[in-house]
Amino acid sequence: MKSVKIIIKARFFTLAVIAALAAQVPAFAQKMQHPHIFNIYVSVPVGHGQDVEITAAKIAELEQCGIPAISDYTDRYSGLVGDLLIALTGPHLDLATARAELQKAKSCGIDGYTKRATFLGGE
Repeated sequence: MKSVKIIIKARFFTLAVIAALAAQVPAFAQKMQHPHIFNIYVSVPVGHGQDVEITAAKIAELEQCGIPAISDYTDRYSGLVGDLLIALTGPHLDLATARAELQKAKSCGIDGYTKRATFLGGE
């Protein structure tokens, strides 16, 4: 009976670890969940007080580098943490295109990352 309880506990632990890892899936592995590929260059909590200014400044930096970007709210995307204002580009055709843009931004001193998400729309 004791060994059955140990096996059950081990299975629950394994499932918990798998669930935790699945929540941290990198962009290249998210293809099935979210079809669109975006590059995100800044994210600021909504209501931060300077969220609009910080995001606008990042967009201006990106434009100086020849990268057109927009600001948007993460609540309009499935696959992104909510309640943030972000500066982003995309959707990109593929990961190679997104990575090439990140390299271009990096050459201008701008950091970013690639994330898959689904644009939900809205105004």
